Amino acid sequence: GKALQTIDLAKRDCFILGRQPELCHVTLEHASVSRQHVAILHGQPPGQAQGWFLIDLGSAHGTGASPGKGQAYGRVKSDAPPFALVPGASFRIGKSSRVYTVKEDARRSRGSSSRPAPTV
Repeated sequence: GKALQTIDLAKRDCFILGRQPELCHVTLEHASVSRQHVAILHGQPPGQAQGWFLIDLGSAHGTGASPGKGQAYGRVKSDAPPFALVPGASFRIGKSSRVYTVKEDARRSRGSSSRPAPTV
């Protein structure tokens, strides 16, 4: 489908997505989205390469993620290792039908940034 919003991950090292506008960088209005539902973080978790990761913040209705197009969605659990957000990966928040897809930012893939930052 059509992109409704783009989140440029180069703008900060952490984004919180959820229903509570006072505490979230990206506000989502679906009823199944928790006040603070997920975090998107840049860093290097133990045992993983440095990059962008998705973490469910203990939401009531969960978060589903897929590592690539055509691959099954699995539940992102708050007590599990973070889900790597690589180009082609996608995720869903709560029971919303909206899909968030990670895309490589062409402006940064040409070497203009010291750290590649995809967009969601």
